[in-house]
Amino acid sequence: MANPDCNPNQEMKDLAVQLMDRYPEHFPTFDPDMVIFLKTESNTKPKWDGRVMACKYQFRIGNPYLYAIEIDSSWWEEYSPEQRQFCMYHQMCHIPSGGFDPESKEYAKVLPHSIQDFPEVLGAAGAAFDWRRQGEQLQDLMDSATMDVVFCDDDEPSDDKPSDDEPSDDEPSDDEPSLDDEDETSVENV
Repeated sequence: MANPDCNPNQEMKDLAVQLMDRYPEHFPTFDPDMVIFLKTESNTKPKWDGRVMACKYQFRIGNPYLYAIEIDSSWWEEYSPEQRQFCMYHQMCHIPSGGFDPESKEYAKVLPHSIQDFPEVLGAAGAAFDWRRQGEQLQDLMDSATMDVVFCDDDEPSDDKPSDDEPSDDEPSDDEPSLDDEDETSVENV
């Protein structure tokens, strides 16, 4: 019999699938059928809203799950639709790209947070540094007008060098506006 305080949640799985479809470059190997999405209830509201756990070998016997994404129901019910998107996006980012590949050294591993800073610094940099806070103005991650998030992987240096017919990072291409252009409309405020 299923634990009544820990129920698989189709709404959370559907949201993960939507995020995968919207950001395929961020989640190219994510397999929602190998993740159990749980909305849990507790007697007291925990400090954390969600967490990701790699399923232990004993748990995997007889079921396909490598990971569990657990969201506390008291947080989930309070969140706006945009906060739920950010919460699920955040949890999905804890699963490495090789997490579902038995040949990968990342198989069934959970990634720690990749950035740690003060909220004031992140806010000054333009980040929605506290998406958990009620009333925070957040972008709808599913909106096609939302700017794509760019990931920089500092762990693996790139050997990519511009070819002779590609402009280098130092030189703008003919298609891109330059800060030296006379036309002021080409410079956007960021």
